[in-house]
Amino acid sequence: MRKNCWKPIALLLCAAMLLSSLGGCAKEKQPDSGTLSSLPGTSTPQGPVDAGSITIKKADMNTFTLGTENEPGGLDMTTQSTMGAMVAAKPIYETLIIMDGKTGEFLPCLATQWEWEDDLTLAVTLRDDVVFHNGEKMTAEDVKYTISRLNSGAVTASLYGSFDGPNSIVVDETHIKIKFSSACAPAISLLSSPGANIVCKSWVEQVGDNDFNRNPCGTGPFQFVEWVAGDHIKYQRFDSYWGDKPVYQNLVLKPITDMTARMIAVESASVDAVITLTPSFTQKLLNNQVEGVQLKYVPGTYIFWLAMGEKFEPFQDVRVREAIAHAIDMNQVAAASWGANCVVMDSLYPKPAWGYAPTDMWSYDPALAKDLLAQAGYPNGFDVTFAVSEATNPSNAAEVIQAMLKEVGINMSIEKYTAATWQTMTLGGTTDFSFGGLTISTADASQVVSHLNSGASQVTYRWNDPALDAMIASGMSELDEDKRAEVYQEIQSYVFEHVYDIPVLNTYCTLACRDYVQGLESDSRMLLDFASVSFIG
Repeated sequence: MRKNCWKPIALLLCAAMLLSSLGGCAKEKQPDSGTLSSLPGTSTPQGPVDAGSITIKKADMNTFTLGTENEPGGLDMTTQSTMGAMVAAKPIYETLIIMDGKTGEFLPCLATQWEWEDDLTLAVTLRDDVVFHNGEKMTAEDVKYTISRLNSGAVTASLYGSFDGPNSIVVDETHIKIKFSSACAPAISLLSSPGANIVCKSWVEQVGDNDFNRNPCGTGPFQFVEWVAGDHIKYQRFDSYWGDKPVYQNLVLKPITDMTARMIAVESASVDAVITLTPSFTQKLLNNQVEGVQLKYVPGTYIFWLAMGEKFEPFQDVRVREAIAHAIDMNQVAAASWGANCVVMDSLYPKPAWGYAPTDMWSYDPALAKDLLAQAGYPNGFDVTFAVSEATNPSNAAEVIQAMLKEVGINMSIEKYTAATWQTMTLGGTTDFSFGGLTISTADASQVVSHLNSGASQVTYRWNDPALDAMIASGMSELDEDKRAEVYQEIQSYVFEHVYDIPVLNTYCTLACRDYVQGLESDSRMLLDFASVSFIG
């Protein structure tokens, strides 16, 4: 039987991995951690910025504008998995529990306490002073409804499969017993992840699931105002928020897919901050060559891998999949895309996640790749189409891979799509070859492998392998931490033996903001704490 979970958990992040303050729910203000002067991961705190030293004065002190990498497909995190969606949903929603970005400790948010009654029952006490943006009070009925939605969400269904919303018990308005169909080792971590954002039952039922994706209603410090496709998403401060309220009124997210244009936007102060920097811009900031702009840099949990749809005939042969792994020099892929803003993966799991264990990866060996293709019956290679997001970095990475595969006889054509369309294609299995991309918002190995399950919603990523399904299920339900770690190492070995995934790189969370911006921090999941932002001058 598991006891209550107030203590820091050993299976999550250590303090060195996360350099930021925790984001989301109300808390004491944390000091600004400043900029980073060396990469990766070493920080030198910047002293307070004097108002007289500000290079460009902020014109509108009541609005914060962030330039983002892409436009999300929606704001319902049961159906979205892109970083753009996580960033855009963050101001609106909150979870029952949050994870402290410095210590890995689970802390109260919409829940004030929680305790395991047995391995299948988690008793949760809720705050009694929380209202949704439509004015309705949050109750245990909303929590039960939220948990029930996780089982059917296009993105959350496989990861939250052991959560039993329908059989969860509402005790009263502020108490609920969350039930599980089987033991779930990462349950608390999952409840702190954006997939478990608490939603308003009556609002979702009123607007319907489809409209809810673009017409959200949460409990967060900002409420949704408008979404002008291709231009911006606007929010305003929620004055009935239960916690510390933001000091500014309006929040605007502007998608700027062209990376160079995004860097120019923050240099010129046409936006207050941008996320996902070019390697060259990061270096310029490190060298103090961009006046009036601060750099924030933190190890991230966003991973990219090569996903090969099992319905595509050549990919059904493990020798072909192994040939592709040997045909690609991942260091060149990294250098041509994220550069210093990423690391080449040496594990199935990212370094900031529980379960990470480095291992030997496939060597870059084009001659061996050709031999494997010949053994598989493709001495002259084959043609394949690669679907990729139109964002600069993934597109650059795809072009390098295209050139390397051509050297071994594989003719790979590239088709570029918006991030939302690309996600829809991978979910529906309408692409044979693509990057898999995912922010490991739980910081747990279980989320990394959930897409490989035969019942996973991401059709392009999954594999029909009962043995792998059984291992994934075992990892989710094993409550002994040491045994659970062994399971995930077995999964890693098995996945690499069958070449179901080819890990590519793990990106860093990079952020640049004007020097008049204070308090803007991220954790390894790029969960920005918009409520803590303030301005100088």
